[in-house]
Amino acid sequence: MVDILNVSTGRNFTTEVMMKEHVLEGKYGTGFALGLMAKDVRIAADLGEAVRLDAPVSRLIRERWAVARDRLGATSDTSAAILGWKDDLPEGRR
Repeated sequence: MVDILNVSTGRNFTTEVMMKEHVLEGKYGTGFALGLMAKDVRIAADLGEAVRLDAPVSRLIRERWAVARDRLGATSDTSAAILGWKDDLPEGRR
């Protein structure tokens, strides 16, 4: 799937560097802390709520990053977040 994204308009830093070099290889070392990502996403979602913007995807993303941070620790790398979400996948997809 990552290879398909990388030859299409879906190509981006995450698919090209994070997924291929860190997540799929199990390195989990991009250098950006999970706690900082969770904080940044929370600030953005909170800002949307403060201006009464109905942004359900922002709320969901805020929740998912908080789950990863709580399960793995704030100092874990953002690329390891998938490990924090793995238990939420349906059986057979873990």
